[in-house]
Amino acid sequence: MLTFMVSLDLTAPTVHYEPLHTYLRSHTNWCRPLSHTWVIATTLQHNEIMAGIAALIAEGDKVLIMATSSPTALLHPDAESLTDWITTRLYPRAAVTETDRVHSISHFPLRRIDSHHNPSN
Repeated sequence: MLTFMVSLDLTAPTVHYEPLHTYLRSHTNWCRPLSHTWVIATTLQHNEIMAGIAALIAEGDKVLIMATSSPTALLHPDAESLTDWITTRLYPRAAVTETDRVHSISHFPLRRIDSHHNPSN
């Protein structure tokens, strides 16, 4: 089983992308941590995934597929639950122990950035 990050830059506003989303959800395990970024666990190779995606997107859309061995950082309001889900479903070998699972993804809580705050004062 391989794990890939699929990043999409979908530029055609009139194209219906539900078939693309169905295709990405058809893999063994998947997660959509960001609106145009998917992480999928699959038996397919990157070129097979690209061929499947290419048939479902519009001209001018952009796709990046990268193999991953473990996630590295996540900034998301639901970081803790998403981290646990990603680690156990997409990277089960990374979750051998509780310590391994906790350290396989660095998650950062979101905080409000005040544009009027000057940290040097």
